[in-house]
Amino acid sequence: MSIVKKQEEKKKTKAQLEKEKQYTELNKEELKYLIQLIGRSEFTGKDLQVLYSITAKLQNQLSK
Repeated sequence: MSIVKKQEEKKKTKAQLEKEKQYTELNKEELKYLIQLIGRSEFTGKDLQVLYSITAKLQNQLSK
């Protein structure tokens, strides 16, 4: 296999990784939206512990 062909495969792999990242990771706007949506919503007592944990994780991702 030629060096050029190997470099092309690396580029494809990087492009594929970026595309996968785009569809699997949340960007800052999406994180902010989810946090605001949670803040505007009403939840019952039994949901609060799980909701607190999820919100903390979202805020941690946003601050990275």
